[in-house]
Order: sequence, then C-alpha cells, then structure tokens
Amino acid sequence: VLDDYKVGASQKFDVDKAKSLMSNYTYYVNEFLTDFKSFFHWYREREDIENEKIRELFFAHKELDEVELDVQLLAVRRAIEQILPQYGDFHVLRNPRRFVMKKNGQAFDFVNFSDGEKCYITLVGAIARKLAMTHPNSDNPLDERGIFIIDEIDLHLHPSWQTHILNDLRKAFPEIQFFVTTHAPLVIS
Repeated sequence: VLDDYKVGASQKFDVDKAKSLMSNYTYYVNEFLTDFKSFFHWYREREDIENEKIRELFFAHKELDEVELDVQLLAVRRAIEQILPQYGDFHVLRNPRRFVMKKNGQAFDFVNFSDGEKCYITLVGAIARKLAMTHPNSDNPLDERGIFIIDEIDLHLHPSWQTHILNDLRKAFPEIQFFVTTHAPLVIS
C-alpha cells in the first residue's frame, strides 16, 4: 500500500489518505460479500443510473455517443469479456428482473448457465467491482493494485478452465496479487 503513495526519503506520508483508503477496503470487504446476490443488486443499481443518462440524452435529442458510460460497469464488462471472450452483453432485464448475457452470440438467462460458468463470471465480476469501488476516480480500475484472497478457486470449474484460471486473472488484473487455495492440481500446473 505504501508504494501507492510514492513514499520516498524526501516525501511525506499522507496519513489521512492512507486511512481513507484502508477504510474503503475494510468497508467493502465487510459490507459487500462476493456472492451473486450482492453483485446483482450493485450491478442493477449502477446500470439503472447509466440507463437514466442514456434516456435523458435520447429525449433531449442528443447523440447517444455523448453519454458517459459508468466506469465501474465498464470495468466489470471488460474483465468478463477479457477472461471469457465468448460471453458478453451482460445486462439486467427489468420485467421479470434477471441477468441476461450472451454466450457465443445467443442470449441466455444467467440462471441457466452451469454452476461453473456462474461461479467464474461472478468471481471475475466481483474482483472488478471491488477494484472499481475502491478506486472510484480511476479511469481503468482493472489496472489498479490490490490483494485478493480466493479460497477454493477451483470450486465448480470445469477442468479446462482450472488449467488457465490463474493466467486469465493475471491478464485481466495485472497489478493484483492473488493468494489462492485449491484442491485441484490442474490449477497450479
């Protein structure tokens, strides 16, 4: 963490900034579990705000390319599409309320994915979300530093995904240090 503040012999350590950052990390770790339900609610809320901006531009007869898309949602979308390129167009339908995502160009209700797909997508989304939330002023939260501890990273994953999950996470989150546990030798091979 100290390296983020570029503390050197001639520089002064900003205690308030450090406390604020640590407070953010503690808050997000304690208050936002990495389960799907909290991720869904967070994503839906952010997407609602993003959609309001789009609607305002539309009714004001302005160009839709003028809208500033939500940086935090973009980080989540980008991370998922980088790790799982065959998946995309991740969004919430309002009636009935559910997540929908395209897999190989075909739209699927998220609940119809396998447990492995749901776990993998939720894991990647949760990491991107936490980075975006703890670095709200970052243009690219995926390039921010952090430490993530993941217990049983192999849980529900197909063996073919187990062989490259660590490399995929490192590519999508190049500045993150991961501590993982696993029962699958494929993960570390």
